[in-house]
Amino acid sequence: MQRSSNGVRVTARYPMNISSSPKQLEALEKRLQKIGKHTLSDEEAYQLSVVTAKVYFYGSKFEQCQAAVDSLATTIPDEGAMSPVYVRQLYMAQMVMRGITAEMHGDMDTAHSMYDTAL
Repeated sequence: MQRSSNGVRVTARYPMNISSSPKQLEALEKRLQKIGKHTLSDEEAYQLSVVTAKVYFYGSKFEQCQAAVDSLATTIPDEGAMSPVYVRQLYMAQMVMRGITAEMHGDMDTAHSMYDTAL
């Protein structure tokens, strides 16, 4: 995360691989919740939501992951201050997580639609 609209610098580091321990993911989840208490720009809030959903996903908290991505729009957000490549990466991750959670619930049509949208 970068500088927020109120001038406060917010930094979040998250695991770069899925093999993170449950303790690491729980600690990260708590740090992300603290970040969410700050006033965030739309771009920062979107980044936080997708990263939080990833943490839930990696921690096998699929219902929480689904709730996090379901709260986001299904259209690609405006780039604003973020790079176009990063916005696309976040969006693809969001749509893939939507697809996987739909697939887990047996909704293959929605899953395929989400995967198609991600691409």
